[in-house]
Amino acid sequence: MKPVHFFKEGEKEMDYKFYGWNHGDVPAINREYGENWTPCKLYDVLSGIWCQYTCAPRLRDKWSEENKTAGQCSITAFLAQDIFGGKVYGIPLPGGNTHCYNVVNGCVFDLTSEQFGEEKLNYENNPEQLREVHFAKEEKRLRYEFLKNELKKHLAGSKGKNIKMTDKTPEKTLVSRGLTALVGEPLYEIWGNLCALIEDKYDMERIWGKGGKAWTYEYKYRRGGKTLCALYARENAIGFMIIFGKHEREKFEQMRGDFSEKVQNIYDEAKTYHDGKWVMFEPVEPELFEDFMKLLAIKRRGNRKGLRGRESDIAERGDSV
Repeated sequence: MKPVHFFKEGEKEMDYKFYGWNHGDVPAINREYGENWTPCKLYDVLSGIWCQYTCAPRLRDKWSEENKTAGQCSITAFLAQDIFGGKVYGIPLPGGNTHCYNVVNGCVFDLTSEQFGEEKLNYENNPEQLREVHFAKEEKRLRYEFLKNELKKHLAGSKGKNIKMTDKTPEKTLVSRGLTALVGEPLYEIWGNLCALIEDKYDMERIWGKGGKAWTYEYKYRRGGKTLCALYARENAIGFMIIFGKHEREKFEQMRGDFSEKVQNIYDEAKTYHDGKWVMFEPVEPELFEDFMKLLAIKRRGNRKGLRGRESDIAERGDSV
């Protein structure tokens, strides 16, 4: 299939390779998302939003920046239906799975078809898909809500890649719910307990972000442009990372005997890069929490003046949902 060429703002040429690009000028019927939407414009915006979290859990190991549409079909198709109307249909796939696409007034388009490469899909005589059935799965509904809210943030002029937990935003709760679904209740409890320990000692800016290739989420503690530490999450796994600069490594060596043998071994095995020694603890074990706090003290002394109520901290992280 040859791509069609459209010209965007500033005479920038864009290639569209998704199935049905020739119907890329289907008009929007829902003004909630603004005017002048087309499938091609929606594809442009979603290309900057699709991420490992919005990907279906079973396909997250296949998702990458080069394969952005992997695992995005149903939530994307139903979001497109919100904007353009029409119906969502599903192509039966091996293993009992379904690939969703849109049909609007006889025009077929599939914004996430590129994940199949050169494989030819059959877009005829497929069963209609109902959002009530798909969104009966809580994790899928949450991914759809996240995608929809990220689109609205784009319309509001926010780049929206990082979410500050101090902001009173709907996305905060959505990410919190998604995190529980992603790692499971037991690991989320460990996550919450570690966060509570850190927040008892440190008053920091807390920022959600993408976790790169290895992780779905990053949850970073920062102050004054400097990072104290970060927690990471992916399906059924969490991690805790501290990066030690040169002087901090010298302090660790002076205190080495104060740490457990396990922490010493993990520290010694960590790689050192130009910006420091990246020490990742995975899995995160509660018995190491005391050592974690001593490691953080090497980075920075606690700056919290008086403890806030634990209920306030929990509410701010969204754990009460």
